[in-house]
Amino acid sequence: MAARATRLALRAPRPPVPLPHPRLRGVRRRRYRLAQRDAGRLPAVRRSRGPGRCHRGGGVRLPLLPRHRPVADPPRGAAALRRRRRSAPGGGPVPVARAALPESRVQEDVTTPAVSVLMSVHNGAPLVGEAVASVLGQSDGDLELIVVDDGSTDATPRLLAAVVDPRLRVHRQAHTGLTRALNQALGLARGGLVARLDADDVALPERLARQRAFLARHPEVGLLGTAAREVDLAGALVRVVQPPLDDAALRRALIRINPFVHSSVMVRREVLARTGGYDEALAVAQDYELWMRLARFTRLANLADVLVVRRLGEGRVSVEREEDRLRTEARVRWRAVKSGAYPPWCALFALRPALALALPRSLRRAVRAGTVGLRA
Repeated sequence: MAARATRLALRAPRPPVPLPHPRLRGVRRRRYRLAQRDAGRLPAVRRSRGPGRCHRGGGVRLPLLPRHRPVADPPRGAAALRRRRRSAPGGGPVPVARAALPESRVQEDVTTPAVSVLMSVHNGAPLVGEAVASVLGQSDGDLELIVVDDGSTDATPRLLAAVVDPRLRVHRQAHTGLTRALNQALGLARGGLVARLDADDVALPERLARQRAFLARHPEVGLLGTAAREVDLAGALVRVVQPPLDDAALRRALIRINPFVHSSVMVRREVLARTGGYDEALAVAQDYELWMRLARFTRLANLADVLVVRRLGEGRVSVEREEDRLRTEARVRWRAVKSGAYPPWCALFALRPALALALPRSLRRAVRAGTVGLRA
């Protein structure tokens, strides 16, 4: 009985552990401080628990020490810490350069944006700055702008580098063409919604906000465009594009024309994933071919509001390679009829681009601009 009482007897409080030298630093100094603090708290814990709360070994279990990061070799760790402090200016902590990290790594640490805006640019120095500013100046700022610099040799890289905004992500690559550049941007996108804007067009401030609000009210719609104002290179108004609005009207128009302004569209990312993105075998009319495939999986819509300013000029792909565009549109329409999406008589619409190829280029441009009744 006496042995049991002896085993349960509490040990006398230990005096605080003194620091051997006031200039001791680093890991050893922290350990001495922790030991001194815990030695001072030990008598109070013993009195609060009483002799009946002691464990079998005769001591008191004290979960006093906070959780610390384990160190495999404390002496080596302390020496490394002292070397880092000596190498830092003023003996302070060694600064970490955030800019030295890869750009994609930096962007992954922030909240995922709601909208990813895709832009491809090749030697677009005169106008790309205004296009970028129109996206970053949206009233709904929950976005990221992914610009693929497709082998520009002018001042485009310098203009993009001068933009200071964490929402801008620039990917520079060798020239591959618009279609592959857009797929590259699509692979970098993180938003649940994907929007498009050409490097020479302008998005009006309310564009993304209105499109997001519409898609939130209509979850069945996966492809949404808007009306657009077309201007020449001097900024003079050419015309206002008012496309069909509802799904039924858009499907009727899709076999005859391209009823979406490419720079105005917003697509749900999960719908794009089902189609695989743009067809890289096509150099032109890649948007029209994509809309035809998207129509198999989702509903279509356009907003009547003019939310995009589209510039027309000789430098646009659809003008420079108009013959290729007409041939591609004919093939896309023919495949849509063969797939059963349209009745056989709609194959007549595949012949319209072929007939347009027989017209003079000036007349074809007039047809495309809407000054003549028919459009190829």
